Amino acid sequence: MLIHGMDATSLAPVYMAILWLIMPWTPHYHPKSKPVDLPTVKHSVPMPGALREDATIVSVTRDGNVFVGNTQVQLSDLPGQITKSLAQGGERKIYLKADARARYGDVKAVIEVIKKTGMEKIALITN
Repeated sequence: MLIHGMDATSLAPVYMAILWLIMPWTPHYHPKSKPVDLPTVKHSVPMPGALREDATIVSVTRDGNVFVGNTQVQLSDLPGQITKSLAQGGERKIYLKADARARYGDVKAVIEVIKKTGMEKIALITN
């Protein structure tokens, strides 16, 4: 008895090729931080520490909201959130993700508050 039909395994390489073409342009977001449109720079340095589970990531959105991880905080509550994050054994470095369209004054205010907590290592995350 003959069974007619198409062998689906021949489509696997086609699907893999499509996946290979699409993957480089897929945005990679840290699962524990607020996604923002990062500014693009020409000479960036890799920061693998930002992908660590215990990394302290502070995000500034384009409308001036501040997040520590996925939690929105007021600027006055930021020092307490940073201290709490570092008390959990995190690296003594703050990773700052500022939206490309965020106002300079909002980002500057966040950096000043971070410096008042005694943190001197602030890394700006870019594309």
